[in-house]
Amino acid sequence: MGGLASDRLECVSSGRKALWPWEASLPGVDGAPADYFTIVLQNDAGTSIETVQSFADIEASDIVERYVTEKSVLSPKTPSEIGNIVMSILERYRQPSRTQVQQPLPVRDKFLLLIQDHVEREQPISMVLPAFPFKSPNRTFKVLGHLPDKGEEIALMHLNSLCKEIRKVYSKGARVDIVSDGLMYNDILGISDKEVWTYGQALRELAVKKGCNHIHFVRLVELLGDVDTGEPLTEEQYLRDAPWFRSQLYQRNIPEDFSPSRHILSDHDTTLTYRGYIKFLEKDIDDKRFEDSTMSKRQIKKHREEVAKKMIARGRAFAIAIAKRFEKSIRLSIHPSLDATKLSISLIPQEGGTAMTPWHSSLVRSVDGAVQLSHVGAVSRQTHELIYENGRPSYYREKSDLFDWNGADVEFDFLYPSGMLISVQNTTLDTSLKDFYLQKVLTLAQKCSPVIVRGSSVSRESEVSKASRPEPNGDSSEESMDILAALDKKDSPEPKDGDVKTVQSSAKAMEGLRAGWKRRDCWAHSCVIA
Repeated sequence: MGGLASDRLECVSSGRKALWPWEASLPGVDGAPADYFTIVLQNDAGTSIETVQSFADIEASDIVERYVTEKSVLSPKTPSEIGNIVMSILERYRQPSRTQVQQPLPVRDKFLLLIQDHVEREQPISMVLPAFPFKSPNRTFKVLGHLPDKGEEIALMHLNSLCKEIRKVYSKGARVDIVSDGLMYNDILGISDKEVWTYGQALRELAVKKGCNHIHFVRLVELLGDVDTGEPLTEEQYLRDAPWFRSQLYQRNIPEDFSPSRHILSDHDTTLTYRGYIKFLEKDIDDKRFEDSTMSKRQIKKHREEVAKKMIARGRAFAIAIAKRFEKSIRLSIHPSLDATKLSISLIPQEGGTAMTPWHSSLVRSVDGAVQLSHVGAVSRQTHELIYENGRPSYYREKSDLFDWNGADVEFDFLYPSGMLISVQNTTLDTSLKDFYLQKVLTLAQKCSPVIVRGSSVSRESEVSKASRPEPNGDSSEESMDILAALDKKDSPEPKDGDVKTVQSSAKAMEGLRAGWKRRDCWAHSCVIA
């Protein structure tokens, strides 16, 4: 199913706490009513999804026949109006510190002026984020490996969705420049320059693969300004010159009288960052460096503090270089802050306001699609299974019988930001187990809507189930379809652009499944045969 407009997949399970920015005011979240349905359509422009009113507000015959397109947004006419709306979008992506959760964004006007400046100059709104250095060296307790995994994937898509949301209200759109700070710290932490390069290259490839067109990557050398490396930089050039890039950036930008200790005491944001570094060093470095050490606990603690202070100094030089290079950009940060000079955002929103990052953790998925970041060593193998993608460990998924299709070759992929793609690899499925398969699809749709079922033998003629208005006695038309009947067909013609490919499934009752799905006056969940 091509052209999934992921930022419009706005159907979520009832009763779950809103975490993602786009979930604001959605039915079924934070106690809002859940008697609604979604419509998934494929037309020449791609796929759009929209939450519609309750069943009482729309005729059943319209459910699969009407084309629901994204509501047009009337662009504000003045830079001030645009700026205020863009600012409200940024605030939805904001990750305030735990003491600021209920507080408005401080110095809002400062960020607003930066936005208005871009609008007046008719340029994309520029944001810069120092992040994505390298995977934690603690491969035993914290992360799954040295390469980006599902955590980085969702983080990139989340940043890209921020820009897409801005594009809806400002025609010039927005972009996020990601500047990896890996080379600023890796030598202190025992990470090789080659590992930083490998991680960064894999991250760039992932962004391209996932269509993150609003994200751009900036190398450390570009912050030097007067150095021409003849981009694109090759791995050989990178490894040869990395130590020089690192030393030059530090020497050119660190203030002569800079004292990490004084800065930690006088600047609250630096204090928060320093505490984060100490916590990071306890888990990432100590296990490796001091496992067989004869150093006392006091000596280890002092060493840890010295390393953290060195990281603060490197970070200060790095921050100054970024401020010079991206003077007109909105400075984003993954670290907790007072939001006075930079806007703290969460790459992956999580319950409890946790600010864990994907390069220090592993992604954990619940059956309903809920996301949490956790250290690998803290994930229970009794309740979760490790999912591999492209031959590498990618994330943990909650165990459930819903993912067991009696030996059938089926893959389950969670969509961003909501929903699930079920890919049936077998050319045929056991027809005697149709109700068995269908029950699982419907149950998954109730938990993680919309559910898209994709098979190599989908019949276009069988793809659309037209729901009809219920009769006074509550019965509905038997005009419907059986998912497995469609999946079992071979040599079917390819769907044409413009075909409506939506099936609405009831959240109550399973009677009549072999004949088809019967619509009731309840919450419907999208199931799409793609």
